Amino acid sequence: MDEKIDYRTIGIMTTIWLLLLGYLVWFPLQNERHGYVGAFITGETSVQQIVRILIKKPDGESFEYVKMSDHWQIQEPYQAAASEPMIQELLGAVGKTRIMDIVAKQPETLSPYGLEDGKRLEATFEFENGRESTFRIGARLPLNQIYVYFQKEGDSSVFRVWEGIRSTLERHASVLDQGQPVRFNPSTIVSLELEREGRFVRLEKRNVNWFVTSPMQRAATTETVQLYLESILALTSSEAYPDGAMFQKKVDNSNHFKLTLNQDNGGEPITIHLTPKDSLAPALLAIEQGGQSVIYSTDPRAMDKLSFDPDDFYLSNALVFDIDTITNIEVLKPQYSLKLKRNPDGSWQFYHPYDRQRADSDTVNQLLHLLRNLPVEQYLEEEKENIDSAESGILVKLFGNTDSTTLKIIKNPSGHYRGTSVHHPHWYRLNSDTIKRLGEFSPDALVDRHLLAFDPLSVERITVQRGENYYVLTKKGNAWTWEKPQKKKARTAMAWRFVFGIRNLQYQRLVRENTGRGSREDHCGFLDPDITIYIQLAGAEVDNEMRLKAAKTREGMIVSTSLFPGCYLVETAFADHILPDFAVLED
Repeated sequence: MDEKIDYRTIGIMTTIWLLLLGYLVWFPLQNERHGYVGAFITGETSVQQIVRILIKKPDGESFEYVKMSDHWQIQEPYQAAASEPMIQELLGAVGKTRIMDIVAKQPETLSPYGLEDGKRLEATFEFENGRESTFRIGARLPLNQIYVYFQKEGDSSVFRVWEGIRSTLERHASVLDQGQPVRFNPSTIVSLELEREGRFVRLEKRNVNWFVTSPMQRAATTETVQLYLESILALTSSEAYPDGAMFQKKVDNSNHFKLTLNQDNGGEPITIHLTPKDSLAPALLAIEQGGQSVIYSTDPRAMDKLSFDPDDFYLSNALVFDIDTITNIEVLKPQYSLKLKRNPDGSWQFYHPYDRQRADSDTVNQLLHLLRNLPVEQYLEEEKENIDSAESGILVKLFGNTDSTTLKIIKNPSGHYRGTSVHHPHWYRLNSDTIKRLGEFSPDALVDRHLLAFDPLSVERITVQRGENYYVLTKKGNAWTWEKPQKKKARTAMAWRFVFGIRNLQYQRLVRENTGRGSREDHCGFLDPDITIYIQLAGAEVDNEMRLKAAKTREGMIVSTSLFPGCYLVETAFADHILPDFAVLED
């Protein structure tokens, strides 16, 4: 007997299976799309690869953290070191906050979710690869205190997340607490005044350099001023000190420290008072700005950390300049004048006394380094003389892209050297040995005497003719190979020594200039040169080879090259020293 089929039961079971199958498909997709806030904003990137965090509060105030090489830094609205646990808490909140569900895919308005302008909080994250991701967190709504709404820039969907992420972002986008009470951006400070025990120092910033303007006008070491500003930012404190009267009493009756910072961005001056610890009260810190004053207890060692001596700020060098920006050099002495100009490719050339002749760039850079590190031995309390005249000494002028600097050096009857420059209004004593070294950089010493100019690493082929014999070396990668007189490997180290030896060959003096009459071989006195070298560079045509011819004459070893067509005397041992028996080049 056939059983009656229960279609109703089959329908119910089929519906259940379809719903279960739909859930199994839908749930992973929801997890993949919703997941965690961190995964949603970073994609495949870890939150630990975030290098910049910018939080914008509803009132428009921004708070920025930047990852430096070894720590995190608060960049805006002031500069200060950020706490590593604080950063990890922030990254953890972003990475671990779960997206609960999606509430709207394309909402007509954002006000029901607290995401409208003036209420939402925005956070932008920049990653190591330069990619940025921004999301918005809505305001807390009256009936929804345990969660807030979330939206990623570029996606109209609105999600629901736990409220804790907004609280964390708000806490990290607030002004410094009492742990770091001093707030300013060091780049905006244009002057500071320090006062303690009757000593007073004023420093002013001009362009990018700092100067001491009181008690004496002298150049300051910019690095020292920057470190001092960082020490001020690093001041710490605990609870606000309640007894203002006690603080005023300590100021009136003790040796306290006073510091005033002036800003260039229209900000109010910041005045800081520090008092030492005594038996009745801790060390105190008072900060005055904009007519308001806040008093804190602080580290008892704070005064020691900010102690100063005017000599600490004085620049110890005679000149301040960036070597890479110098384009022209002038040295004027009673015996000679020297003028050099930097070419666009970084090389140097004369325009006096040797018009447009090449100068040795390495030697010129040695001169610049000597001037940049010229030490001041002792400051002299004398009025500055006119430094535009070199009648009684050395006058050095350096011209850069945007400014210039001048140094005058004279010798006293007692034999001491003194100088004055645009950075120091007063005379100072200079080291005699250093000035003697400066005198060694005469025009003749700065002439580039290299007979060939090429990059040894760009050499691809060298052909050497000695009488009727030909030798050919070719390079592939860093290895050298003989092509003639027979194909075989060459000793790479010896081949490189040979190449660099030719590149570094310098002449001793010019014997005869190229008059243009007759051949070069004829006027140099060697019709049958002992040695002819052809150097083929990478990418150069055969007609652009570097050529060198050399032969012994009655005057010595004479060389003429494609760069210097005259006849130049070199070391007599050139052929043996630079061109040894080619057997040593064989591998």
